[in-house]
Amino acid sequence: MREGLDVSKVLADVLYVGDGTVLKNAELSISDGEITDVSEFRPQDPLPVNSVRAAIAAPGFIDLQINGAKDRQFNDLPDVESVRAIAEGARVGGTAHVLPTFITAPGRAYELAGSAVREAQSAGIPGVLGLHLEGPFLNPARAGIHDPAFMRTLEPEDLERLSRISTGTLLVTLAPELQSPGVVPVLKKHGVVVFAGHSDATAGQLCDAKKDGVSGVTHLFNAMSQSIAREPGVVGGTMADDDLYAGIIADGHHVARDNLKIAAEVMPDRLC
Repeated sequence: MREGLDVSKVLADVLYVGDGTVLKNAELSISDGEITDVSEFRPQDPLPVNSVRAAIAAPGFIDLQINGAKDRQFNDLPDVESVRAIAEGARVGGTAHVLPTFITAPGRAYELAGSAVREAQSAGIPGVLGLHLEGPFLNPARAGIHDPAFMRTLEPEDLERLSRISTGTLLVTLAPELQSPGVVPVLKKHGVVVFAGHSDATAGQLCDAKKDGVSGVTHLFNAMSQSIAREPGVVGGTMADDDLYAGIIADGHHVARDNLKIAAEVMPDRLC
């Protein structure tokens, strides 16, 4: 529920349960912040006391990649107030949980992001699941908006420092084709979720990375090797795989609508 909204019932014209079930005219009874019952209401009846009417009700969204909100960018101000702004701004659009995302920056600036997220969690800021580090371990050939001057391979000291970032979920996006052998398995050993992104890997290299522990890709189609006749690249390799997940920027600008449609149809249970 939205902060400060004290209601005991939500009357939803359409309720998306979250398991594929869609209900119409659904009345959700709420007690102590939890849904205790779901029944049907008649649209013509007056609203019960302490209730709200909603066109759509659905489980809160989870955003794996959010760089800022409310006029604050995490990379510009990697502090607890930026994390708070991201979490609060995301909730306005129905996102209940976030991974604040820190992109390529000089040296080991990512540690500032880790400290900010830890402080936010200690302060009880709701909805902060952990941290997403998108770089700097990326391929300059697929830099996108990231500054290639700060891109580099992941070093042993990075492994040690990343293993000490205790923020709940830690998602690291990297270019697997540029990393030393054994890097991804060590990250996985420490509980890090590893995605491929800003990568020029072949489909074969992506397959090898998956065997090492890569479980998905960041912003499918953008800043990665594309699918051509004799080389599926990261895009084709991801869609052809049965297990890899993929984030995608579904704003109609970053990815053509036809590509969104293809991805959604090919990997309906693996697309974020």
